[in-house]
Amino acid sequence: MQELKIETVSAEELVLNNQAKEDFKVAFSMQDNRKLKDLLHDEGIFFGKWNKGKCVNRLCATYHPGKFIESNFIGEEVNEGLSFDLNPNELTLEFRFFDFDPLFNSDQFPDVQTKFQDPIRQELKEIKFYFSLRFKEGKIVSIRRPRKVIADVTKLKAEN
Repeated sequence: MQELKIETVSAEELVLNNQAKEDFKVAFSMQDNRKLKDLLHDEGIFFGKWNKGKCVNRLCATYHPGKFIESNFIGEEVNEGLSFDLNPNELTLEFRFFDFDPLFNSDQFPDVQTKFQDPIRQELKEIKFYFSLRFKEGKIVSIRRPRKVIADVTKLKAEN
């Protein structure tokens, strides 16, 4: 029988992990390879098979919004939720990129921030990515694509 281990996180590690999360949002959005590499734990396994170096290279090459949206001006939103699959309750970031030129299309810019799991906005040619992150010692030890996500556990608590 497999032993269940519950890990606790100290208050200072929680602060470091939150800072790493915020830094990841900025580094991924800016495609800052050096910062991304600094944020990843040396012993981490990313996307189930990659080490730190390969993860950074593939992350920037594969998920760069310029590959999907043809524009010099790209809008972006980042929302937070949770994974609800094999590794439930992992922090999940939703990156939304959309085609937006603030000099010419100011009336098209959405005036309301989207919520986690809102449908994509076709009129903005929006795309979105989900990444689930796990932290250790203020570094990211795992990044993966979750199969199922939820905004929060409020509904689940009410149903139990």
